[in-house]
Amino acid sequence: MLDTANSYDDKVAIIRMIVGEESGRVANVFKSMMNADN
Repeated sequence: MLDTANSYDDKVAIIRMIVGEESGRVANVFKSMMNADN
């Protein structure tokens, strides 16, 4: 989906839409990324 976004603003809009729909899933991804650094 991000591959088809033309501009930075388009990509931000897509990410906001995903976060709005699946905030719990996005939070888990960030938690996993942060735990991988430790």
